[in-house]
Parts: sequence; C-alpha cells; structure tokens
Amino acid sequence: MKDTYLSRSFRHREFICKCRRSTCSAPPMNMQFINKLQALRDLWGKALVVNSGSRCALWNIACGGTPYSQHLLGLAADLHLDNPADGPKLASLAEKVQLGGIGISLNFIHLDDGPAGRRWTYP
Repeated sequence: MKDTYLSRSFRHREFICKCRRSTCSAPPMNMQFINKLQALRDLWGKALVVNSGSRCALWNIACGGTPYSQHLLGLAADLHLDNPADGPKLASLAEKVQLGGIGISLNFIHLDDGPAGRRWTYP
C-alpha cells in the first residue's frame, strides 16, 4: 500500500496499529484529531514522532491500554519525548489546540480528543 500524507507533517503509516495482523480491526485515524495534531506541530515548530496511533483491541491490551482508550477510536496518539522537560511544554500547547486528554511520561506524551481537562502522569 502506498503511504499517503494525512496532513502536512504526518503520514498514514505513523498511525497504523502495530499488531501486524492481517485481520487487524483498528479504525482509521480521525481527521479532526489529525488536524489538531498538525496545529500542535505547527506551534511546536519541530517534528513530532508518533509512537502509537490507532489500535485494535488486542494491541491495546498488549500495550496496557485502558478498555475505553481513545486509541481504539482513532482519537489518540502517543508521541516520543527526547527530553522529559518537553512533556509539560507540549501539554500546554496541546491545551491550546483543544486536545482533551493529556498523559505525561518521561519518554512519551499521550494526547487524545476525548473530554477536555483530563490530565495524568504515568509512573
């Protein structure tokens, strides 16, 4: 399958479920969510590396995702952090583009388009 751009900065392949099953049931990414990620990337001013995007139920379990994860709806992405100090900075910008769920770890930030105001940290 030919890879395509979903926005100026993000390619389809970055968001595909990592389960590698031919029968994967992961949904396509929601384009309104992708547009918010693009707005975030524009504010950030440098590349954002996607660790995880859309997930099928099996891969979500393997990743330790919650049963109601926004990844299962194509409404979430986990982005790599080179520097742990970037997490709070990206979180602040994510709020500006109206991303609802923000979870920060030392090496990644989870962003989703679920209900606004949800914030957490990972151990």
